[in-house]
Amino acid sequence: MTPTTHREFLLVIYSMLFIVSSHSHAQVSLREAVEEAHAELWNRRIDKHGVILDYVGELPTPEDCTLGKPNAIGWWSPIENGPMFTGLYLPAACERARRSGYPADTDNARRLAQGLLKCASVSDVPGFIARGILSEDDERKQIVAR
Repeated sequence: MTPTTHREFLLVIYSMLFIVSSHSHAQVSLREAVEEAHAELWNRRIDKHGVILDYVGELPTPEDCTLGKPNAIGWWSPIENGPMFTGLYLPAACERARRSGYPADTDNARRLAQGLLKCASVSDVPGFIARGILSEDDERKQIVAR
């Protein structure tokens, strides 16, 4: 992970917290701001496989990836850094589940872990972690930006 990418991810999280906390004239507690940022992340940025999307946008199709669109390694698409961001967020999700004891939080952490495992299981290349999963319909087509 490059320092720039890590900083960009943290900037998004901090920006979300800042925007949420300064959104209204009413005083918003840090807890409320965190909860609102958490809800926003889970409502808009976690894909159906449990991987965090870089941004909300049109996902490439398996055919796009086969043709190298928008490019052969998946840059400039919502799945560009999904496993990296998911891996960064997973410890926080686990800690949230541990502290809250809520089954929904445990399920969310489990879903993120399963998303990472899925990204690590779709290639025949040992150690390869896909940038995202695009389709469940055909085992060979479910890859993915490389």
